[in-house]
Amino acid sequence: MDIAAWLSSLGLGKYATAFAKNEITPEVLPHLLDEDLKALGLPIGPRKLVLAAIAELGKPDMRGPNPAAGSTPRPEPERRQLTVMFVDLVGSTALSGRLDPEEMGEVIRKYQNAVAAEITRVDGHVAKFMGDGILAYFGWPRAHENEAERAVRAGLAIAGAVAKLATPAKEPLGVRVGIATGLVMVGDLVGEGAAQEEAVVGETPNLAARLQQAAGPDQVVISETTRHLVGGIFDLEDLGRQPIKGIGPSVALWRVHGIGRSESRFEGLHGTMLTPFVGRGREIDLLLERWGRVRRTMGQCVLVTGEPGIGKSRLVRFLGDRLRGDRLQEIHFDASPYYANSALRPVISEIRRSAEFASIDPDETQLRKLEHLLGRALSDTSGAIPVIADLLGVRTGEQHSLRDLTPQHRKAMTFAALLNWVEGLATRHPLLVVVEDAQWLDPTTLELVDRINDRIAQLPVLLLVTFRPEFKPAWSGAHVDWIVLERLDPIEAAAVAEAVAGKRLPQEVLNEIVAHTDGIPLFIEELTKAMRDLNVLVDAGDHFDLLGSLPAVTVPVTLQDALMARLDRLPPSARHAAQVGAVIGREFDRALLASVSDMPAGELETALSELIGAELILSGGTAASPAHIFKHALIQDAAYGSLLKRRRRELHGAIADALVNRFKDTATAHPELIAGHYGRAGLVGKAVPYYQAAARTAIMRSATREALDQLDNGLSLLETLPEGLERNRFELGLRLALGDALRAARGTAAVETGTAYARARFLAGQTGAEHENLRASYGEFLCYYNRAELDRAREAANELMRAAARAYGEGGPIGVDAAGFVALWMGDFATARSFLEQRVSTRALDLDPLLGADIADAGPNLYLARTLLILGYPELGYRRCRQGLETAEKTRQPFAIVLALANTCVYYHLCKDWLALRRDSERLIALASEKAMPAMLNKGRGFRAAALIAEGNATEGLETLKSCYEHDVNAGYLVMMPYYESILAEAYLSSGSVEDARRVLDDAFERATSTGERWFDAELYRLKGEFALREPGRDGDLAAESFGKSVETARAQAAKWWELRAATQLARLWAERGAGEKAHSFLTPVRDWFTEGFETADVREAEALLSELERATLYDTPSARRE
Repeated sequence: MDIAAWLSSLGLGKYATAFAKNEITPEVLPHLLDEDLKALGLPIGPRKLVLAAIAELGKPDMRGPNPAAGSTPRPEPERRQLTVMFVDLVGSTALSGRLDPEEMGEVIRKYQNAVAAEITRVDGHVAKFMGDGILAYFGWPRAHENEAERAVRAGLAIAGAVAKLATPAKEPLGVRVGIATGLVMVGDLVGEGAAQEEAVVGETPNLAARLQQAAGPDQVVISETTRHLVGGIFDLEDLGRQPIKGIGPSVALWRVHGIGRSESRFEGLHGTMLTPFVGRGREIDLLLERWGRVRRTMGQCVLVTGEPGIGKSRLVRFLGDRLRGDRLQEIHFDASPYYANSALRPVISEIRRSAEFASIDPDETQLRKLEHLLGRALSDTSGAIPVIADLLGVRTGEQHSLRDLTPQHRKAMTFAALLNWVEGLATRHPLLVVVEDAQWLDPTTLELVDRINDRIAQLPVLLLVTFRPEFKPAWSGAHVDWIVLERLDPIEAAAVAEAVAGKRLPQEVLNEIVAHTDGIPLFIEELTKAMRDLNVLVDAGDHFDLLGSLPAVTVPVTLQDALMARLDRLPPSARHAAQVGAVIGREFDRALLASVSDMPAGELETALSELIGAELILSGGTAASPAHIFKHALIQDAAYGSLLKRRRRELHGAIADALVNRFKDTATAHPELIAGHYGRAGLVGKAVPYYQAAARTAIMRSATREALDQLDNGLSLLETLPEGLERNRFELGLRLALGDALRAARGTAAVETGTAYARARFLAGQTGAEHENLRASYGEFLCYYNRAELDRAREAANELMRAAARAYGEGGPIGVDAAGFVALWMGDFATARSFLEQRVSTRALDLDPLLGADIADAGPNLYLARTLLILGYPELGYRRCRQGLETAEKTRQPFAIVLALANTCVYYHLCKDWLALRRDSERLIALASEKAMPAMLNKGRGFRAAALIAEGNATEGLETLKSCYEHDVNAGYLVMMPYYESILAEAYLSSGSVEDARRVLDDAFERATSTGERWFDAELYRLKGEFALREPGRDGDLAAESFGKSVETARAQAAKWWELRAATQLARLWAERGAGEKAHSFLTPVRDWFTEGFETADVREAEALLSELERATLYDTPSARRE
């Protein structure tokens, strides 16, 4: 058993040296105790992992016939982002020809040991030795948050370490290193017996191998993704795009020359172009107030803590930029996970950076630069120079040599020199000392920071320390303060996203970014960049437009390692629970998790406790029904993404089955959950009915966008099936539901609505589905009807009745309402009444699931009300109007109620009942606005404007009517358009715009002729006559002709209401011309026909004119003149 490889498999390769120094062999492992591991320098977390792995030693591995002794339980194969390294020994073939086999074997052994040591030093995993080639993984079996950086550091170290080796003939050795990052499948067992190994499948290993071949001796070449992940941490050379065999004709290559010269790791990763600082006003105010104290020589210490990515380094950078003009001096001690056990490494790095050491500088130059640096703080540098030079590894010669100092004495002198340097700087100008990522400080640097904190109380020094929550500092005192950085709120998160994007983002994109990043600035920045790079955003000047639909959110490559690192720190059972929970959703019910995971109750409770302790999930739900939620949406995404696709499908299917069979209330209330899980499981036949049910539920809740999304998902799922009868049946149901959803979302007249119903009717014919054929035909009828394509609507209505007769026999009510609607609009009122009365007297099959059978009864009543009014029965019409509205209200379904209110508004407008019109129009506006129904909102606004005009407010009403008219025309709502144009024309006339009124009225005549919508013809002629009287010059002859044409048209249609209106105006015109008796004789029989409606405005107007004519006739008799 290889102890180093075993530790590496646990993600603890950096402790291999300690185990080797203490001669820990496989035989010793079972006897190790916690205190032994503590003595070896292992913190509590690694100690627990080692002890758990030791406990597994010797247990049989049931997966294979020949398990390796000491192997730990293997996790299931999984998907993950991996950084892969290939190392090859330069010229090994030629060497093997020159060296004795034993000598060559020794060279290979030393080479492999040197490479493996550098890989394990940064917790990489040596996957395979292939003679002179070595394969290594960074990110498996355990991930860290910066695997690409670790791999590149290891690659540079390997090149340096192998260069120090030589053959027995003193020939130097060299290597080529290739590094690539990408998505792979890892952990699957391949091979037999001793050759069995865990394979990595994907393009990334092949790319790494090709990059190694492209590298020169002692060169490290990396892929574009790896370069993107390491940012500016390293000194890189762009090698351009080159053809790589088996990969592609053009692949970007980068050579790594060494560590870059960034001032900090933060700057190396993020560069100098930072996003605007958002949402940290309170924290900045506190820091500036503390800086004010520092300037008064009152030293301060501020501890800044928060989870990774929350913005600690960004806060430090912002403060530094604010203070830079204030004669600011800065010292930065940046801790690193690679040097947690390297004494004073942050201090050494800061001094070398501040002194501007170059790698090519000889000792004399470095010494001169050091003297200059220290001279800016100390008047006498003679005591400090040899100590600091010794710390930096700069040879000073006899002048500054250190002799015979004990380690303790040397440390004391080093601390004294460093503290004097800090104090010396502070005596000149206020000093900002920044300690970044204190959780990774080596013990010696941590002790130095303790000493600095103890000494700054009377110095102008601000000690600013950042760290993650797991670090527990012991610093306290009156001069110490804390800042705990919280997550950004949604508004702040959206502001950061748009700042990263550089311009306004579509709301849909913003919503996704905010929902998935949970207010963590780093997550927001990286996910926004990933969204921007998806090629679905189109630059539209000052904003981006979304091109097509937004693809599913995936974890950006820049966050993959960090998120997987958190999951890999979990025990196997907790990791399994997290993965199953991630498949259930962001929030998951504990009972459902138990049902699907098949984990024993005790093990599951322990696993959940581990996840809560690791701050990956939060507790929720109720005592009776406990639930949990992932603290970060991207953690859920990472856990989900780590599962193989086949395993995801299995889990989705199991979850859906469990919901249907054991959690029926949830399944009933949330069919979209079942649809989604069955859909992702690839179980099309089970998913489609739930997609339909989810759409219906969403529509009834006025959530039309969600309904369309569900149906789009279902239709996309169908594309996985071969064409044929089964697919057609599934598509038929979805297309019908899509037509219903589009009616609610975009309007019945929308082209896509008609297209959905037409496709459904075709599929119904292909599958022989009679009832579905009726529903699709009815939907098509509604589209033609609302677009005022009345000839096609009439044919659709007739075909609907014929199809109903074939399916259910003659004489049924199906389709008669459609025939009644068409007859009404075409001006055949008697036929319309016959059809509509037949419909309201018989309950029809539910052809309109958008409304339902009960609600569908409301429409015929409301249209019958209008028909009865026009035929001269206003009271009968009123009762039908109220009945229709009440039927809709009983359903409590918003879509039905707004349709009913739109129809009552028409009725009250035709009756000139302005108070009722204003009441119902305002109610319509409120409900349509609340439920996001723009088409119905437009109707409500139009009718309210008509009421305003009738009440004398012509200006406000006219502007609203113009807007509403344009909306309807643009939306394709052309049925009743001559009627609406007449309202607009009257509004123009009331405001004095006679030419506009005439133009719109002419449009109404033209539209009525082109569409065949004749129900309002009589009124259009009447309005033409009225306009003639009100135009300049008052054309009485044209008015009389128009009123006469109106009466003639109304009589031909038996439209007594229209006849009464036109007859009243024609009689008034005759009376004004001195033909009072003729007027009286003409109007009297028209008025006398009416047996109801005597309180309506039109009947009362006719009676008032008749009374006036009677008085005038009585006064004009000979006897009246004599009197």
